Amino acid sequence: MNKGSVIFFYVIICSIVKQGYLYTEYLLENDNVCSILFDKRILNLGYENKSGIIIRENFLKGLSGKHAWDCLFTVRGGSAGVIAVIQKMKFRTNRTEGHNASCIDFVQFSPADKTILSQFNIELANSKKWSEPFCGEVNLSGRDGKNLPASEGKGVDVFYEDSLIGQNTYVDPNGLVDVKIHIGSQPIQPSDNLRLEIAFTSFQNCKYDMGSYRKCGGPICIWREYFEDSIINCPFVECTDENLCGSDSNDHKGIATGLGTKVLLGAVAGIFTMVFVLIIFFWTFHYCGFLCSPKPPRHLAELTIIEEAPRPPSCTPLNAAPAPQEEKDLPPAYETLFPSAPLR
Repeated sequence: MNKGSVIFFYVIICSIVKQGYLYTEYLLENDNVCSILFDKRILNLGYENKSGIIIRENFLKGLSGKHAWDCLFTVRGGSAGVIAVIQKMKFRTNRTEGHNASCIDFVQFSPADKTILSQFNIELANSKKWSEPFCGEVNLSGRDGKNLPASEGKGVDVFYEDSLIGQNTYVDPNGLVDVKIHIGSQPIQPSDNLRLEIAFTSFQNCKYDMGSYRKCGGPICIWREYFEDSIINCPFVECTDENLCGSDSNDHKGIATGLGTKVLLGAVAGIFTMVFVLIIFFWTFHYCGFLCSPKPPRHLAELTIIEEAPRPPSCTPLNAAPAPQEEKDLPPAYETLFPSAPLR
């Protein structure tokens, strides 16, 4: 495996683990977001790594524009407040000389009602306090982690607890936000290149860092792993989670990363460790004798040697027969000692 393949593999693993761990992602065309029925979908935010949702679209370019298209859903943050930050948007506007541009396509936010009628998209007259429509073009990726000031977005400055918020953001302290997305009934041209991406984040009101939550400006604390993750979660113009400022942020510049980064690094390290161990195992298996039969223990080897020692034939006595002794002189024959007398 060459160096380029290793780097590519590492980047892919990091991206998958990081995005899957930090945020819940939805496509706008998913029925869990924009229902084709009358009931309004509710997306729930939780705590820590469940406190962020990203909504993206993958089909606006394919709409004809002959008929208007509307989507309405609710984001619920439980007991915490909810921040909406438009990360990317390109919606059409009508520009005429001497008049402010009006929106053909737009996004609006409103505090959600808790009535049964609102669950079925039934609204009473003047019951909603919708925000000014968001339209035009927004792209935060080239702004060094900063939200839009008033001069680049809406014409009216908006504050939350005496802190100026970006003109691409919306804050609801009660943790229940209705979202309306409207695509106008005008033919869509290929050059319009419609797009939309919104990040929703639940927050806690705070005066200083607390536990796993960290202050990002004003009285708002968000989960500390949302700092420096290339997604703007904090609503303020002067201080955001991607453009650290203030004494609280400076205190954390030299501190090691928290749980999310540790989990990410641990997962990547675990994968590379597993691959390394497998390589070592197969190398050892191939070169160090695992393919051969294992050597017997020492005491078994000695017994085998003793048993395999050559044995004498069964017909051969174990002890050598003594050498035959030389025959002793026999006594003289009787006839020699006592010759018989001649007969008379």
